[in-house]
Amino acid sequence: MRFAVSLLMLIPLLAAPALQAEDAPRPLDLTPPGGKNLYPELPELKTYQPLSAQDDIEVINLEYGVFQNRVTLEANATLPASDLEEQALSAQSYQEREPITETAFIPAKVGVKFGLRYKLAGPGARRPVNVKLLFLTPGLRNPQTGKHMDKIEISQELNPRSRYHVMAFQFAEAWEISPGAWHFYVFEGDRELIHKTFTVVK
Repeated sequence: MRFAVSLLMLIPLLAAPALQAEDAPRPLDLTPPGGKNLYPELPELKTYQPLSAQDDIEVINLEYGVFQNRVTLEANATLPASDLEEQALSAQSYQEREPITETAFIPAKVGVKFGLRYKLAGPGARRPVNVKLLFLTPGLRNPQTGKHMDKIEISQELNPRSRYHVMAFQFAEAWEISPGAWHFYVFEGDRELIHKTFTVVK
């Protein structure tokens, strides 16, 4: 199976030409029914663990939320069965700089892609950086294999020439949609570079 997070591996993405006005995707309407914000943002949703002063790598230009991707997935599409780790890799493969609608609350809909985009800076970022992407989910069960997963881990080498890096997940099939808290972590060795919490809501 694939996700465009069909679940992910971070690979360097190159900036793409700006979208023409007529091609620009329409942003998702993330306003809850009635126009009220039923999900007040929690403090931890706006923060990530900073690096200490002696570290030579820092995270800058952190963006998060729903990617306004131009790839359309059909809910009834038949995809080959595979591990979630393999599916995750495809979510990082887009070569287009997709617009992001900033939010920590994610619509529980097939085709929605959400996650992080960021850049590394500092002396240590001038060389390839090996990171681990960790996705903690509320719990997923593949109906084809019966396999349960509450976490996905992906190792990635980040290219220092990349203008930005991505960690994302895309709901390719209905069973991948699990309401509740999804935690996205980026580690360099034992150091936590980023921690972001998203809440998938119906």
